Amino acid sequence: MLTEKELLTPDERIMGRYNAEFASKSGERYIPLLMPLLLLVTNRRVILQPQKRKHYEPASIPGRFISDVQEITLPRQGVAITLQDGRVLNLFVGWGRDNDLISSLRIIASLPPTRDYNMPLSFDHLQKLIDYMESI
Repeated sequence: MLTEKELLTPDERIMGRYNAEFASKSGERYIPLLMPLLLLVTNRRVILQPQKRKHYEPASIPGRFISDVQEITLPRQGVAITLQDGRVLNLFVGWGRDNDLISSLRIIASLPPTRDYNMPLSFDHLQKLIDYMESI
């Protein structure tokens, strides 16, 4: 299992740590699946890491991919995370008396998308422009 330091980027901070497990919905019932997960909510994304000795790559869900978050109350506490493509991740989560998970997920889902700056000119074109301006 990777450490939190290995999972986070330099500008990320953890908003919450939870023990979770996937739940499969069958009719009106939710059936827990066997693999326990560490669910980390950061200021940018959700990280799901299997809690096994064998090395598994963690799943990372950026906040901009989350379209809706709903609470699951039967038969256990949990959360249904709806992704932009329509898929729903049902998770049983042991958050006890602290119900900040849903509000944290809604906060990161509402963040504006980050965009990388793309220069309109390549460095070669920029150098040609500089050379031309110097020759005038």
